[in-house]
Amino acid sequence: MPLVEYSDSESEPERPAPPPAKRLKRASSGPASASASTRAPASLPPLPAGFHDLYATNVRQSTHDDPALHGGRKRAIPHVDGHWPSHVYLEWHPNAAESRTLQSLLDRVEQATALHYHTSASAVPEQRIRSSLLTALSTPAPLHISLSRTLPLPTDSRSPFLDALTSNLRHSGARPFDALFEGLKWVPNFDRSRWFLVLGVRRPLGDDLNRLLLAANRAAKKFGYSELYSSGKDKDQHGEGVDMAGDWGSTTAGTQEQEVESRMGLVNRRDDRSSAFHVSLAWSLEPPPDELQDLAAVDDVVRFMQQDVAQMSVKFEVIKAKVGNTVHAIELAPKRKEEKGILG
Repeated sequence: MPLVEYSDSESEPERPAPPPAKRLKRASSGPASASASTRAPASLPPLPAGFHDLYATNVRQSTHDDPALHGGRKRAIPHVDGHWPSHVYLEWHPNAAESRTLQSLLDRVEQATALHYHTSASAVPEQRIRSSLLTALSTPAPLHISLSRTLPLPTDSRSPFLDALTSNLRHSGARPFDALFEGLKWVPNFDRSRWFLVLGVRRPLGDDLNRLLLAANRAAKKFGYSELYSSGKDKDQHGEGVDMAGDWGSTTAGTQEQEVESRMGLVNRRDDRSSAFHVSLAWSLEPPPDELQDLAAVDDVVRFMQQDVAQMSVKFEVIKAKVGNTVHAIELAPKRKEEKGILG
């Protein structure tokens, strides 16, 4: 079968090629152009205050509690369907300088621990320190000061609890305050299956931490839950089961004037839990060596605490209440302005 010849296409005259596209004029190389090209980009606006609260909960990886998914850690309070694990706390997002200071502090603890095992003939298992300063993506992790235990709230109790907590905080007399830090030690949980490296928080001048704790404890008690640091042996227990018995030692230097001033605003001496407030920096499944349980005995750590850590001051203005996967922010009432005279 012969091939068909397309004579029409052969005889079609060639179409002229389209003219080349006009080139864009090159920007002037004058002084104005040079300054525009070297001008620094505008700084990005700050993230809204509630941004971190949107991503405060990790995705649940299992329908049951599995320590293998959490580095060997066991949940202090088992999950119960229909109940929402809740926690009241102060949240701290360290800035770049604070993150470097905390990491340097942790490095010194790790160095002291490694030196101990290198020079000691002890047969106890070597402690592996796991940092709480970074997330799984190696970004700075938020730290916190607990104001309650973990409270498994039933669904119907969530809103009433938040209402009671908010009311108590409003009447607590607590104001926004600056936190300073003192003391560093290892503390165990109830059954001594996990240890935490905790940084102590110095009593604020207005005794705001004790005021906030009382407010949170009253809300917990109203709904039938145990209070944090309440009385007897229980006063030494952390919200996640950490034994906070004992004081902070002497890793930071304080003056007698500061101690007197800090006691002026104390609500009630029997309600004083100042030695229990802390921030957790690391954790371990293995106990620390006895000589390193209180880091006040390590000269390098003590010097760094006094010279660097003692210079950090963190402002707290908001209380966080995490109920299930939702974080609620409750602002502290601002400090009352001092009355001025007729001349201002």
